[in-house]
Amino acid sequence: MEQYITNGKCKKLDTKLPCWCIFQCLLRSANSDSDGLVISDHVQVTTLNWPKDRVLDWLLGPLLLIKDQMKKLEVTEDEEMCLRKLIMTSKNEKPSDWDDSGFPSDDNIKRGQLQSIIRR
Repeated sequence: MEQYITNGKCKKLDTKLPCWCIFQCLLRSANSDSDGLVISDHVQVTTLNWPKDRVLDWLLGPLLLIKDQMKKLEVTEDEEMCLRKLIMTSKNEKPSDWDDSGFPSDDNIKRGQLQSIIRR
């Protein structure tokens, strides 16, 4: 990471690191069966306790929907690891970017659903 920061090659960190953090939050929230987003140990943000601000509604509302979708898909540990790798290493611009990813599930419907979640 130091190499990227000192040499000014932090393009990957500009977008992929925040995506990684949001993905981790969504996974943690989906696996913990919480009503909101688990942002740290014993702290969760729900529609009842977040500040009533239109910008936060636009940001957190879709994240809650994505969390619920991930929860219903019941993502396995192998799929989680593959998704983490895809977030950090691939461009994810088109569905064919996943062709050589080694995605563990043979279920094309689940694969497509996870792909649409990750691309958002």
